[in-house]
Amino acid sequence: MTSETALVFRLKFQVRSYEVEPYGHATELTLQNFLQEAAATHAHQLYFSIQRLSPMGLTWLLVRSRLLVERYPAWRETITVETWPSGWEGAVAFRDFVFWDEQNRKIARGTSHWLLFDFKKRRPASIGERFPELPQLERMAIERDIPSLDSPSNPHFTVTLPSSWLQMDMNHHANNATYIQWAMAPVPSEIRRHWVVSRMDTNYLKEVFADATVTSRVKIIERNDHALKMLHEIQDDSQAPVMRTYSEWRRRQKQEQPVKVETLHGS
Repeated sequence: MTSETALVFRLKFQVRSYEVEPYGHATELTLQNFLQEAAATHAHQLYFSIQRLSPMGLTWLLVRSRLLVERYPAWRETITVETWPSGWEGAVAFRDFVFWDEQNRKIARGTSHWLLFDFKKRRPASIGERFPELPQLERMAIERDIPSLDSPSNPHFTVTLPSSWLQMDMNHHANNATYIQWAMAPVPSEIRRHWVVSRMDTNYLKEVFADATVTSRVKIIERNDHALKMLHEIQDDSQAPVMRTYSEWRRRQKQEQPVKVETLHGS
């Protein structure tokens, strides 16, 4: 039996200049990339990585995720992502996350649902039949009841985007974080100057391959002085949904305002 120490994995990240928005802070896309790298690295250590599964005709597909963010780290700040496999049901394995800052304060947390997929038969594979001893720690960072999301009717913002080779992952389809980038692409800069994402519930519905075109649609479903909620959908060339996201936004905190960068003269 795998020990609890081995099941809780920690990976440090320093926020790089190419991972921040104009105000000098990480975004939901940055955290999604950190989450993905921590998950892949830990799966590799536990011998359940894509590289091990691929010769068996199997892979992992992210099908649902939830992310709650209390604060976004700034450029050059170091954070630690703590992650562990938190159980499985049928063909779906769960993995949870907590993001900690340098003062050991929790700044974000999340959960993700990974489908064990037989890519030769093009159908889900039972974890109980293939890997009955799949490691798990019965501990949740967040509730995992991620709902099925509706399509946004009469969207307020729409943009069409290409998919390219540089956006593909080792499963040869669009990287999970690329979906997040596409989903957020239509949101106007004027909103992002004053608001940041505090919650994202995401349904990944279909693969997107290179040299395709996707349409990203966003509808504001609630807005007032203190809260902003949106429904996002990405469609493929046939207008079939490939991803849906529900997002909640909050006003920028004081520490998420523009970062002052010293010039060569120290001004």
